[in-house]
Amino acid sequence: MKKHRPIHAVHRAIILMLILPVVLLSAATDGQEPVGLDDGSAAVRYVLLSAELDSANLLELQSRARFLGVSDVGTLEELRDRLYAYYDLVPSVEVPLVQDRNGVQTVEIVSADRIYLQGSGARYILLDGNTALSFTPEGTQDTTDIAAQRMVIDLETELVTALGSVSFQSIGTTDTDRLEGEIVTIRWKEGSLLLSEGGTGMTRENSEGDAVEFYATGSEVYFSGEPRTIAFSDGFITTNREQAYFSIAASSMYVVDGGDLFVTNARMSLGRVPMLWVPFLYYPGKTFVFNPSFGFDSERGFFFSSSTELYGRYPKIERAEESSFTALLTGSSGDSQVRDGWVYSDATTERALSDREKWALESSSYLSLLVDAYQQRGVFLGFDTTNNFSGKQYVLSAFGGIAFPGDLGSTLSSVYEIPPVRYAFDGKFLIDTQAVDVSLTVPMYSDPRAMRDYANRLTSFSLGAFGGDVTIPTTYRSDIATYDWVLTSTATIPVKILQPYIESLRIERLSSKITWKAQTSADGPGYTVTHLTLPDFIASATGTLFKFTQEARTRQNPEPVSEPLDPAIQLEEYGIEQPYTIPIPAARTIQRIDASSIGLGYTVRQTFTEIQQLADSVTTDTSRYARTAGTITLQAALAPSIVRFTQKIDPMLTINESDTLATRQVSFTSTTDASFPLLGISYGLTTRLYNQTTTKKEFQPETEIGGWGDWSADSVSRHQLAWQQSYYKGRYV
Repeated sequence: MKKHRPIHAVHRAIILMLILPVVLLSAATDGQEPVGLDDGSAAVRYVLLSAELDSANLLELQSRARFLGVSDVGTLEELRDRLYAYYDLVPSVEVPLVQDRNGVQTVEIVSADRIYLQGSGARYILLDGNTALSFTPEGTQDTTDIAAQRMVIDLETELVTALGSVSFQSIGTTDTDRLEGEIVTIRWKEGSLLLSEGGTGMTRENSEGDAVEFYATGSEVYFSGEPRTIAFSDGFITTNREQAYFSIAASSMYVVDGGDLFVTNARMSLGRVPMLWVPFLYYPGKTFVFNPSFGFDSERGFFFSSSTELYGRYPKIERAEESSFTALLTGSSGDSQVRDGWVYSDATTERALSDREKWALESSSYLSLLVDAYQQRGVFLGFDTTNNFSGKQYVLSAFGGIAFPGDLGSTLSSVYEIPPVRYAFDGKFLIDTQAVDVSLTVPMYSDPRAMRDYANRLTSFSLGAFGGDVTIPTTYRSDIATYDWVLTSTATIPVKILQPYIESLRIERLSSKITWKAQTSADGPGYTVTHLTLPDFIASATGTLFKFTQEARTRQNPEPVSEPLDPAIQLEEYGIEQPYTIPIPAARTIQRIDASSIGLGYTVRQTFTEIQQLADSVTTDTSRYARTAGTITLQAALAPSIVRFTQKIDPMLTINESDTLATRQVSFTSTTDASFPLLGISYGLTTRLYNQTTTKKEFQPETEIGGWGDWSADSVSRHQLAWQQSYYKGRYV
């Protein structure tokens, strides 16, 4: 028995998009009756009649005259004029003035070889030969020019019918429309137009502000007034007139001012190859609030993605390339846009930003709901958000969601087991203040491929994506075999009231980390904890226990003054320039501080780390590392130009333990520096006073090495005595 395959997820998603409200069409033509031949039947009759009379030969004119009971005697021109008179067509020498009864249009007859007036009150104006009209709305520079072989103007119904090689061009502030056809009917009062068997070229400004052209043809092309709408019967639209790289053919097609596109019974083609058929499709020129995108990916097949912005603007939404077919359908947008139903509109006094939207824009915050459907990956429901508070001192961001891969899930990986319900989450929380910095990162995945399959999302809309003309971001290129939960913090504790005994107290690092590793298909789905670091701690403190000093007085030698080599020699009298001068050598500038001081300070730094290794949620090994290091500094000065003395003692205790090995090291290091500035003598000594290491291995006795230091290269790392004296050597002429 033949099984019926269920509708695929991506097809369901596309159908969901297609059945959105399409009331645009009725709104676009509301209050307007279609322009047809019935509205201007008399005008069309006169156009056709004038064309027939103008092209008829003598025998045809004589036959018509006899049929109408008009004399058939005379030349060709005499018969033609006689028939014009029969039909009440009166030649006009002057160009008549076309009145607009509503005063909203300026209609000007630009050119015509022959002009006839017909009817009582000259209701009809017949233009024949090289005819041209111009329409300009009052108060604007938007001009519409029409040229044809012949035209008839119906002043009563404000209707223009053009016949024969009709060309139409409408130039607005940002849009330009051009068309060519055989018969065109125009109602200038409403700005509507009906074209039979013609084509049109239109220029629109895309979202990047660039002019983009596209072309359309149809058995009938209808232009409406406000809002400007172009309707095509048996329409065909493309962006390249000579080579239709991508095109849409539809039974009915509507393009509304602003770029809204609605088609029925549409076939999308890449070159001559049909790629997709849809019963109907609606895409607005304004951006959808759910930002749809769809296309084809070699791994995931056909897909549909949407990103619905609940507040803020989603920064990961990319614009389609300017050459994209649908890029021209997206009108240029202002800097500030608000939600207007299903789409975005420019902010106005009636559509102002809400307080939440203002906060989101000012703080660069956003929240977007994600709905994706993939032919080979199923359906993904998720969210992406970033929230900045207090000038970005507090930041909360997260990406996550759940996915249903369907029956294809088990075939996605041969190494890892893919569960029937997949999930991905990547959360971050940051605190950034002067006193405290905190960072918390918590990712969580159902399997190593989750982010690769669902976090690499296409967010730009392009109909060309159905032909494979799409580039999907590759932020996650490979499987995530391991991930870490990390909490890191630093803090500076205020100690102003304890100064100078404690001058600074800092937690340089206080962190914890949990490491997760993916299980293979043999072990089952998901991840398991392999390492646990709790805590990783570093703290430091500095201060001064005491310090005694006297008032200081400084004295500095005067600056040297430059003098000539020999003031007695006056060479200018002989035309010789003054010789160069050499400054008298300056003695060293010595800053004398007549003060004695003594002080005792300290620095302490503590480090502690504990790491547990686990297997099957059972601790298999625990390692600990601790180190306490400090510095005690004694500084003394006796009239500093006489002697300066510094003594440092650096104690350190290091403990490193695991289940099989434990070591402990204790050391004391001494650093001595003394100087006699007046004599230029300095002395330095660095030696390890004590160093002992204790080792304890599993099932073995404890061993100790080292002890007190001695006068050898192993203990003494620096021992120096230096003398330095400066003097000056000068030369005089």
